[in-house]
Amino acid sequence: MIRKATKEDIPRLMDLLYQVNRVHYQLRPDIFKPNTTKYSKQELEALLNEVKKPIFVYDDGEC
Repeated sequence: MIRKATKEDIPRLMDLLYQVNRVHYQLRPDIFKPNTTKYSKQELEALLNEVKKPIFVYDDGEC
């Protein structure tokens, strides 16, 4: 099921952001820093509250 992301999704979203950064860093270490993310937990929480830019997640009910 696809649903709007909530504050409870932040830990998994952070995991995903680390994975994305890892791929970018492996390809372009001259541009990307290792072990970082584009957004902090606080920034991500603020983004989740933006009505005009919703964030959606896929929820298979297993986590």
